[in-house]
Amino acid sequence: MQRLEQVVELAKRFRGDDDPETLGAIENLGLAYSAQRHPEKAAPLLQAVFDAYKRLRGPEHGDTLDAMSNLALNLMRLEKLEEAEAMMLENVEIRKRVNGLESRDTARALANLGRACEDLRKFEDADAIHRHALDIMRRVYGDKHPVTLTSMLRLADVCVARDRLEEAATLLRECLDGRRQVLPAEHFEIPETETKLRFVYDKLGRSTDSDALKQEIAAACIAQTTELPSPQPTPKPIPASVTPLLPAASIIVPPDSEWRWFHPTDGSDPEKTMSGFHKSFPLPSFDDSKWNLGKDSGAPDSGFGYGLSFKGVSIGKPEEVKARHTAYFRHEFTTKRKHLRVELRCQWDDGIIVYLDGKEIARDNMEPGSDAYLLPAVKAMDRENDGVIHRYPIPGDLPAGPHILAISVHNTAQPSSDLRLGGVSLVEVKAAAK
Repeated sequence: MQRLEQVVELAKRFRGDDDPETLGAIENLGLAYSAQRHPEKAAPLLQAVFDAYKRLRGPEHGDTLDAMSNLALNLMRLEKLEEAEAMMLENVEIRKRVNGLESRDTARALANLGRACEDLRKFEDADAIHRHALDIMRRVYGDKHPVTLTSMLRLADVCVARDRLEEAATLLRECLDGRRQVLPAEHFEIPETETKLRFVYDKLGRSTDSDALKQEIAAACIAQTTELPSPQPTPKPIPASVTPLLPAASIIVPPDSEWRWFHPTDGSDPEKTMSGFHKSFPLPSFDDSKWNLGKDSGAPDSGFGYGLSFKGVSIGKPEEVKARHTAYFRHEFTTKRKHLRVELRCQWDDGIIVYLDGKEIARDNMEPGSDAYLLPAVKAMDRENDGVIHRYPIPGDLPAGPHILAISVHNTAQPSSDLRLGGVSLVEVKAAAK
């Protein structure tokens, strides 16, 4: 928290109170306070950001509406529920007018309003609002997206409160099946959904369904402990703070290599103009000749990206927060011999998916699902992540010949003020001494 406060002070001193970087830093500090159960400290910061955006960019700008939403959620944490509800309702009406009914922003605003109605025990209103939000999310995200599944769970909670248990059971069953498909088996939201579904089954007296669910849960626990790994599992990161870097027998891709990069700063999904982009950009056959070319660096404030104090290759910071999503990178290299014990090393912010010769080899801080422009990182990374070298062991050997590394770097669902990829290297690690 102290570092975030220092960032705010530096931004105010060198950029001024109304600079977008300053406002982003203040907002990040306010959100951090709110997340750590200090809404009273967050309140003046989030109010200041909202007032500034409203004055500078107008009441209907995306940044202003995002700031309004953050302020309203913090009011809920302060238990100022009527005030929060009024602000969320205003946010929904503006979102409908500016973004339209069939937009992610409108759906998220509706979901927040539904939560406020729940806390106010206005369950009839919450029911209608959550149904509306879920209907939109099914169309714009799909039935299995984590955001849709969370909306489904909230509607189920309201159904339980209104004693509509059969409908709650149907929603929870769909939610559980979806979460089992798209989330890791150990994800906390899976047992949370299982517990709620068992409660509803028991309330309904559906003992057969409750027993069957218990057997499913038991079978899943056994599978997690006995299932063999797939032939080429996506490697898990090695904590940099726990295991020291082993010396490299050889450096296959140095951390100052030249990379091709592409970053849509207008918030437009590349799929709209390049059909099949998200499946084809990692492939060796993909034509990246029209992409930008830049040189990487392992310095903690360098590489590729944008943000406060960033000094590397600027990929362009979208002025509108809602346009800050994903950047894409490719690097071609050739090996003259086979390499053993290969490890990928890199620095990133906020989330990353890495491909080698078209196959996914690493995914970190990312929501599940196919690579996509709007696939968000799980959480925003704080300053403690700056300069951290993340490490991923690559399964199998790397054969001699031409290869392609491809990387997508993702922002969070509520985008932050920075994005970065740096110091990407591929090394052959020396064998441990016997």
